[in-house]
Amino acid sequence: MVRNEENKVNVVNTYVVIGPPGTGKTTYLADQTQKLIIWAREKYAGFHKRPVLLCSLTRAAAAEIAGRDLPIPPESVGTLHAHAYRSLAAPVVAEKHLGDFNKICPNWALSVEKKIDAESPHWDRKHIKLGDVCYAQYHLYRARRTDRKRWNMRVQAFAKHYEKWKEEADVIDFTDMIELALDTIPTPPGDPLVMIADEAQDLSALEYALLQKWGQAAGRLIITGDPYQALYVWRGAHPEIFLDPSIPPDHRKVLSQSYRVPRAVHAASVAWIEQLSTYQTIGYHPRPYEGSVASCRANWRMPKVALDKAEEYLADGKSVMIITSCSYLLGPLLKATRKRGLPFSNPWRRKRGDWNPLQIHRGTSMSRRIVDYLQMDPGIHGKDVGLWTAAEAHNWLSVLKSQGLLTRGAKLYLEHASKQKETEYLKHEQFKGMFEPEAYQQMMRLFLGRLNGTTLEELLGWWESRLLPAKQKAAQYPLTVALNKGPDVLEKAPKLYIGTAHSFKGAEADVVIVFPDLSPAGYREWVVPGEHKDSVIRLFYVALTRARESVLICEPASMCSVNMRGLVNGL
Repeated sequence: MVRNEENKVNVVNTYVVIGPPGTGKTTYLADQTQKLIIWAREKYAGFHKRPVLLCSLTRAAAAEIAGRDLPIPPESVGTLHAHAYRSLAAPVVAEKHLGDFNKICPNWALSVEKKIDAESPHWDRKHIKLGDVCYAQYHLYRARRTDRKRWNMRVQAFAKHYEKWKEEADVIDFTDMIELALDTIPTPPGDPLVMIADEAQDLSALEYALLQKWGQAAGRLIITGDPYQALYVWRGAHPEIFLDPSIPPDHRKVLSQSYRVPRAVHAASVAWIEQLSTYQTIGYHPRPYEGSVASCRANWRMPKVALDKAEEYLADGKSVMIITSCSYLLGPLLKATRKRGLPFSNPWRRKRGDWNPLQIHRGTSMSRRIVDYLQMDPGIHGKDVGLWTAAEAHNWLSVLKSQGLLTRGAKLYLEHASKQKETEYLKHEQFKGMFEPEAYQQMMRLFLGRLNGTTLEELLGWWESRLLPAKQKAAQYPLTVALNKGPDVLEKAPKLYIGTAHSFKGAEADVVIVFPDLSPAGYREWVVPGEHKDSVIRLFYVALTRARESVLICEPASMCSVNMRGLVNGL
């Protein structure tokens, strides 16, 4: 194996833990952390307060580790960026002030309304502004530790303006956090005895350099992950560290039992990953359940059959995950799912509103407004029905047109009351006085009529017809869900998950439905032997190994796809 000097592994103090899909890596890390803490207490008589520093690739992974109730300070668990940020004494973050940069450099203006997607490969990103393109490439060059002399001239021009602004504004960006910590902070925060890195196969070249520096300063570095689930090699990640023959056998451990992947899926995924140009056997065993791998006569352009299958599994109480290689391939599927009124989400990518349209767990969503409106529906709640609290009434009334419905000042009163008397129920006369008489009588006839033939569609139709124009589009999908699947579904976490393979890293479902297609740029990666093709192989390996029971492989819609037919019932 070839590695340059700056990424050379210090095998004396480095330990490797390989965790194939579903082998309980987080549980293992928590157990090892407990043992290390006991060891440190015995060796140092309890004087070392922070013997272990845990770092992860993402906030979600850090939160999962922190949730294991480990006897270490909260600041000892976090992303590498979070540890670097604290080490630098919490400087002002540039990403929170990009609007200021846009005012000074309008020709390089950045999209400040949403975070630039740094979690997807270049062939799954679309940028509208020139500044966005240069900004993404600027961070990518730095993550890879690419010599500035080799940077694209346009990116160099952008960097000149952007870095001048950062200096004058006295701010640093996320990549600066790692660079500055690497250059100026000799030891990890808390001076731990051991550093543990989770999902280390996806650390960029820059992040890995800091990890090694701090790991050597600590005295012991434990890196965990799976080289075959590396999805960020395009950022300069080095998954080959896990297979480095120079690491002694007693410094290497493989978690060999999967608690997720069944036999059929295990066989298919191993057959798939064996195509890697750098493949080495990593022995791990499937769970004792047969499972299945089958075909599905759907493609990403016409996903009807895939959704039919998904509904069958959902009706049996199964969770279903539908996966594509890149986000734009989800377009027809998202449209069809909304039209059917099927509730879906992607809890691993909550910031993607299009993948989480119900937004059950975020603020006052439209779903929440509909549920609050139906609090007085005897057709749903029977004898438990009652008037609304000020907060509930404000939720569903605030998005309606006042004209012909509410008396003057009613919305303003509810807004104040919802904050001051959030849990107090409104009195009947008080509530009635907020409405125009005819509108109130019409609404109450619908609610009371629910026990005598008035339909849910009529009740929701009354509310929908009075929505403010700006709110009508957002209400359409949750209303369809409420009518097709029942209003109670709006309060439940969906069991249908939709997203890309990148978004489902670390996730699982009973049934996985995979579309084998690629974008044209992704296909260009697929047809080039070596690391280009390997990156696509690893992507679909991650997709396959999300399944606890079954995998359905859909048909390709064009030649821009990978060939997965051989994985279906013919292994």
